[in-house]
Amino acid sequence: MADDLTTSLIGPTIDSESQLTYLGEDWRRYVVLAFDGGDLGLQSSAQVTKALC
Repeated sequence: MADDLTTSLIGPTIDSESQLTYLGEDWRRYVVLAFDGGDLGLQSSAQVTKALC
């Protein structure tokens, strides 16, 4: 992750490409975590939690 992070305008979301993203105050979309695809199950939930902490 980059050292020059921007403040999020809204909470993170999982987009149509199975990526955990957020919209920054500069109006750019940032990818926090990209999933391998398929079902977003319990393991994916743990990855999201770890990425957000």
